[in-house]
Amino acid sequence: MNKLLTATLFFAILFCCFCQEETENKEMSDVVKLTKDNFDKKVSKGSWFIKFYSESCRHCQLMAEEFEYSATNLKNKINFGSVLATEEEELSRRFRIMSYPTLLFFYNGEEFQKFRGERTSDGMTNFVLKTEKRAEKQSNKNDDWDISEL
Repeated sequence: MNKLLTATLFFAILFCCFCQEETENKEMSDVVKLTKDNFDKKVSKGSWFIKFYSESCRHCQLMAEEFEYSATNLKNKINFGSVLATEEEELSRRFRIMSYPTLLFFYNGEEFQKFRGERTSDGMTNFVLKTEKRAEKQSNKNDDWDISEL
C-alpha cells in the first residue's frame, strides 16, 4: 500500500511539473496575441505574419508548433501574431476569414498577401522573408513618387 501511495504521489508531482513547464512556455511565446482592441495599433508598423485560427481546428493544432518555431527564429526581423478567430469575430469578418488556419502577411498596417504554402516552419519562414522583401520594395517605390510630377 505504501509503495502504491508513493508511486501515485510521485506521478502527481511529475504531472504538476509538466503542467508548470507548459504554462511557462506559453507565457514566453514569440507570437503576440492580437484582439480587436490591440490589432490596429500593433500591426500599424513593420512586417507582421498573422495566424487566424480556431482552438478546435486540427490543422491549426498541427501547425501551431511550426508557427511558433518560425516566430522564434525570426523574432528580431518579423512580428508574428495570432488571432483566435472564433472569439474575434469582428476581425474575422474584416479580413474575410472563411477557414482555419488562415495566414496573412501585413506590411505597415496593410494586408499584403495571403499564405498558401506548406505549413512547415521552413515553408512559412521562406514565404515571410520573400514577401517582406517584396513589400519593402513596393513601399519604396511608393515613397519615391514626386508630387510635382502629378
